Amino acid sequence: MEVIAQSQINDEQWFACFPDDLNNINAFYGCGHTAFRETEVTIDGTPAGVAPVSPWIYTGFLPDQWGPIPGVQTLNFVPYRVNLTPFAALLNDGQPTTLALKVFNDDDYFAVTASLLLYLDPESTRISGGILQNTLTDPSPQVTEDLQGTSVVTGTIGVSSKRQYTIAGYIETSRGRITTSISQQQDFSATQAIDFDTVNFTVLNQNTSLETKLSSATTVSSRKGTNVTYEDFSFPLTVDVTFPVPSARFGFTVATTQNYRTSKLVLDNGTVRDFQSVSNSTKASDVSPNSSSQHYTLFDKHGQTYDCAIASQNNMLTSVTEGCSDNPQQ
Repeated sequence: MEVIAQSQINDEQWFACFPDDLNNINAFYGCGHTAFRETEVTIDGTPAGVAPVSPWIYTGFLPDQWGPIPGVQTLNFVPYRVNLTPFAALLNDGQPTTLALKVFNDDDYFAVTASLLLYLDPESTRISGGILQNTLTDPSPQVTEDLQGTSVVTGTIGVSSKRQYTIAGYIETSRGRITTSISQQQDFSATQAIDFDTVNFTVLNQNTSLETKLSSATTVSSRKGTNVTYEDFSFPLTVDVTFPVPSARFGFTVATTQNYRTSKLVLDNGTVRDFQSVSNSTKASDVSPNSSSQHYTLFDKHGQTYDCAIASQNNMLTSVTEGCSDNPQQ
């Protein structure tokens, strides 16, 4: 299932949200439920997988900051694929099946959608099978608050979530039994460093630092042997807001850094069948003179490489590396 969870309204900058007990000082972003979000997939009410919520930055989050270079995936959201293969037999048992999505800790609100990808057994009218193991449970994020002061509040607010789980199942096909086991580790952490005037709100400085990481190993066993796929996902983000800045166009400034990284390694009976790594980083600031940059790299087992870097200042493109074109002479 390919999942997209797009944050909107109060949740647009979910990565900077405070715990609900700090509503009285939550003046800048104004959202609650902490800075932890994740998309949960269930099948007939049973936990079946999780998808990280990507901290996308939209073009409206300061026009000076993202012109002419948008943030990572701003113009092309990349879905996160949740492997539901252990549950394949449940989708073919002749009974109605409900697949559902929910964003954990959402405030208001997320636009969530998904596409279910099905691969059919051309030589069978029905497959059978079942679940062998499922240790996925609801998350239990930990919140820490280290704050000083009353009228002027300084310090840090943190939230973290760590867990490991395994989901395994099997199907009986025209080519024999196929067993799929998915082991995944999730590591999430976010820290808000604040310096707030909570009486007059004349100073509202907030530095947000967040990282979502998922690592998974998927093992598929069949007559042909064993196929193992290792996947890593990471999408760290930092957002530094300074208020007030009288000389700034909107009265405050924002500096943002994003670093999206994914990699995939596929082994067939111990032999490397495929490998791919993607890295996409951006930096942007509307501190005068406003500037932004982006660097995208991709390489794989077949020797294909793409390496492109661009930069801008004062909303004008200032540099483009040769690697951004299939033909370096163009």
